[in-house]
Amino acid sequence: MFLMGEEIGATKDFTFDGFLDAREDLIGERKGQGSQLFRYYRDLIRLRRRHSTFATPNLDIVLAHNQDRVIAFHRYKGPEHYLVVATLSDRGWPDGYALVAPGLAAGRWREIFSSDSTWYGGSGVSNVGELETAPDEDGTRLVVKLAARAFVVLRRSPDA
Repeated sequence: MFLMGEEIGATKDFTFDGFLDAREDLIGERKGQGSQLFRYYRDLIRLRRRHSTFATPNLDIVLAHNQDRVIAFHRYKGPEHYLVVATLSDRGWPDGYALVAPGLAAGRWREIFSSDSTWYGGSGVSNVGELETAPDEDGTRLVVKLAARAFVVLRRSPDA
């Protein structure tokens, strides 16, 4: 749900009394300065609608690392498995973050969404091709590239 232009990064104050004077050109901003943010929200909503697994109660926290400011969670339904890895770190891990967790599903993973895409004004840090898990003494290991203050959504390959 959006309120008064959040989907395009509106900056004018919302006030009840001055609503008409402070309103923004939402349609114009979708094509102008707010186009990247609008595309980001549109694509995120599309991702959620296309993959009903994101609406299921099946959610496992795979990793929560306070010092690194990283969280990873697994969404699943039948054969569909998704891994969301996010960081609030100001530096990120553009060369790869070694996610090691006992609850991480083994297999091959492919990135299907990155909040750092250049389409949204990001730097373009992404995971190209398939990422494969490996056994680790502390669980399962997956190396994921993460930009600063960003998240990626990975989908497990069906034949995994």
